[in-house]
Amino acid sequence: LTRICPSGAPPNSPRVANLLAEGQTIRSVPNAVPPDNAALIMEKSQDYVVGWSTLALINAGLAQSKYRSGLLWFLISLILGPVATLILVLLERETPDDS
Repeated sequence: LTRICPSGAPPNSPRVANLLAEGQTIRSVPNAVPPDNAALIMEKSQDYVVGWSTLALINAGLAQSKYRSGLLWFLISLILGPVATLILVLLERETPDDS
């Protein structure tokens, strides 16, 4: 089993000593993200995606309430996020088509 440690890890740290005592090989990789930080980064990025997607759904509903295309504004909101919300709030309500 090979463990990857960031190149900045001190070679005589207790964690490295424990891995060596267990017979594991340690390979140093420049700019590697330590495993604990990698999980934290992944969790934060998932929160970001959930929040951005929720905002896009809210914007789609807001657009439909102003008689605009919900799907189009959902897609625009995925790109522009809160800026799309501001644009939608400032846009005048269109008149409904009674055809």
